[in-house]
Amino acid sequence: MADAGITANDSAWRAPLPSVSNLNPRFIQRREVRSILILTAFWFWFTPIVIAAQHGPTVPTTEKVKDNGIYVFLSGDRVWIECGGERKLVDPFDPVSNHFVASYLIDQIGGDQGGGAVILLPNNKLLIAGGWSEERGAVSGTLATTELYNLAYRCFAGQPNCPDKTVPPRMNVARMAEGAMLLRNGKVLIYSGETNPPGDFQPIVKSTELYDWKTNTFAPANATASMNSGRTDANATLLSDGKLLIAGGINGHATELTTAELYESSTNTFATAGQLAIMNTARSGASAILLPNGRVLIAGGSKDGAGLNSVELYDPPHNCFAGHLGCADQTMPPTMHGKRAEPAAALLQNGQVLIAGGEEDVGKVLSTTDVYDPLTNTFAPANSTPVMNGPRSGASAVTLPGGNVLIAGGSDAETALNSIELYEPARQCFAGQQCGDRTLPAVMNAAHLDAAAALLSTGKVLVVGGSGDSGFDGDFFTELYDPSTNSFARPDAVPKVASGYTALPGMRLTALPDGKVLLAGGFNGRHSTRVTLLYDPEHNCFDGESSCPGLAEPPPLRWTRSDASLTRLRNGLVLIADGPIEDEAYSAAELYDPAHNCFAGDTHCPEKNAPGTMNQGRRGAATVSLADGSVLMAGGADKSGKILRSMEIYVPSANCFAGHQGCAAKDAPPPMEQARIDANASLLPNGKVLIVGGSSEKEIPLRSAELYDPVHNCMAGGPGCPDRDAPPPMNSARTYATATGLPDGRVLIAGGESGHQAVSTAGVKYWQEVPHASVELYIPQTNTFAPVASTPTMNSARTEAVAVLLPNGKVLIVGGEKEDHWLTSTELYDPRNNCFAGHGCRNVGN
Repeated sequence: MADAGITANDSAWRAPLPSVSNLNPRFIQRREVRSILILTAFWFWFTPIVIAAQHGPTVPTTEKVKDNGIYVFLSGDRVWIECGGERKLVDPFDPVSNHFVASYLIDQIGGDQGGGAVILLPNNKLLIAGGWSEERGAVSGTLATTELYNLAYRCFAGQPNCPDKTVPPRMNVARMAEGAMLLRNGKVLIYSGETNPPGDFQPIVKSTELYDWKTNTFAPANATASMNSGRTDANATLLSDGKLLIAGGINGHATELTTAELYESSTNTFATAGQLAIMNTARSGASAILLPNGRVLIAGGSKDGAGLNSVELYDPPHNCFAGHLGCADQTMPPTMHGKRAEPAAALLQNGQVLIAGGEEDVGKVLSTTDVYDPLTNTFAPANSTPVMNGPRSGASAVTLPGGNVLIAGGSDAETALNSIELYEPARQCFAGQQCGDRTLPAVMNAAHLDAAAALLSTGKVLVVGGSGDSGFDGDFFTELYDPSTNSFARPDAVPKVASGYTALPGMRLTALPDGKVLLAGGFNGRHSTRVTLLYDPEHNCFDGESSCPGLAEPPPLRWTRSDASLTRLRNGLVLIADGPIEDEAYSAAELYDPAHNCFAGDTHCPEKNAPGTMNQGRRGAATVSLADGSVLMAGGADKSGKILRSMEIYVPSANCFAGHQGCAAKDAPPPMEQARIDANASLLPNGKVLIVGGSSEKEIPLRSAELYDPVHNCMAGGPGCPDRDAPPPMNSARTYATATGLPDGRVLIAGGESGHQAVSTAGVKYWQEVPHASVELYIPQTNTFAPVASTPTMNSARTEAVAVLLPNGKVLIVGGEKEDHWLTSTELYDPRNNCFAGHGCRNVGN
């Protein structure tokens, strides 16, 4: 991520990408997009990765050792890069901040294992199977052993302090350079492989292994299927019907194959030799991609040492390759513009395929790309496709959740590469080539003030709340934003709220574990309400509509609330607090159970105990989930209007607020240094909480910031707190701002208002808010706010807006108020270029 002093127009910062020390130059097959990536490596001598924590494009430090492979896969929204050999592992690469998050190095375990299969399991663990070991004592040769690496705890099964005590069993056959695939039935198929380490005669086995991660066992040898031909350097693709296609490769006589195997997991069998599909050209080292239409594109590869520009199209219903004798589709697929052995390939979100680099001939590596369109069965003209920053072959490609494509490592024919490429489909170019964000911010269908928004399981954003120009009359539209098209759905494409209710100002919402959204409370123009609603993103409907017959209507809130806080807990329940107007219930909290559609304490609810009351009733508090799963509520105002310094912590395991009578879960938090209401609270990567802005007792917007340490239960700079330095004040006073934690740990604080000014209209004088267009960037590593000169401004000043972090790392800010007018406009902040779309980003680059 850019340094605080670097602006969006500093092309010197944007040009470089971080380095990954000498990734394996051999081909690594990418199996699926945005799901489980299984990559098979081949042995090579090179420098592995040892990454130092960094906050910019600095080249990482390295350590010379021998290594044997690299594997790249997605876990969550980050890319993990794992080196074989001496089993050096690296923490995730964050594509938004453009750096490797932290340093991490694991010592040698279980022999110098390399060339094995690595696969990400559904339980977020890595299975590392087989490979070969360099002589170390009495251990040498091809391995049947396996390893199980826990990503959450960063340890291997069987190591001290690792929760996984049982080491995974051995395979039935020792093998290296094998392939592996997670099947639809949850088991892992490990197939083929060589039985001798590199340099020896390499007989290739036909047998397979079946690993069950739920029981941590391998099926016995007599219960596993055998392939018709042993093969290495093949490509494998999991088809839409769950079958596995394994195509091409090299047999034990170093001959490229035209045949393809088809494995049926339901019967644990391979199609017989007479049923093998035949490609038009024998090939190994190709790339395979499952297309949206269900077909498989197999691109490039090599034959007799030369790169191929031909491609194959596998047709699953007819089990044949287009153009081959006897196939129903006799249309020969088109050819690429470049001959590409071991290219990198990725499916783009628009359904097209990017095929990058590859080796055309011995010593001639390409930086060009080809783009295939399945709808027209054509390749884009060569002069219209992007070119990488440098040539590479044998790299691996991953399509990131935001749509960009990361291409890692490879070789330029002379050396293994320590660089990466980042392709941006929206701008059709590679980062470092002056790719600016020329996106214009989207416009909503209606103006919104005091709205709420949530990121849906579909990747879209739901916006609810007041709409119109002012007041509370008229329709209150629901908006649906699609980041992939940067647009809001037409009003007739988004349902109105059912049951006679509207999406009220002050209504708050949260996404539930099953992907549905709970909406609660709101102000109807006269008083707060007990309204609750459920929204189903998959069917785009609210409870009570005929299109949502299976969506039960939730019970109403126990107390009327507006601008409440809805916080989803780790146990799946939702804590609802803040915002009640009934004096006797001012400190009351509620607990919603989505699984049983009830509130804790209801007669039919499994959770019989409603949450305990807060120590202090409050409205307008800043609320945030802490690292241990508890919930912090800071400041606000009591029922008499007094602004508060006090804070609350709700402890889910005890179902009560710390410090309240009868709640012995933990000590109550200390008060803040400054009483404040309508402030913002953000959880930082180190587990501390940044509290900024808001208004003081005299309704004066604040510049001050505070830092709460949950571990030591103290405020930075306070008595006995390890953090001696409290954060400095912001550059501007602001209340009703938005605060969003960015993927690199920084916090974007945008808009809000800095005070009031006297205005006159038709001779009538009144006070009007003064909204901000400026933003603040808090940098936790230095406990500072970025200077004004290095922070961008929004397209429009706005207060009482709402912000959502999108899967692509950008921040969507919608609605709000400016000069007594509610806004239809939005803002789109790009952390990578440190600018807002349409304002400083629009004309950057080509």
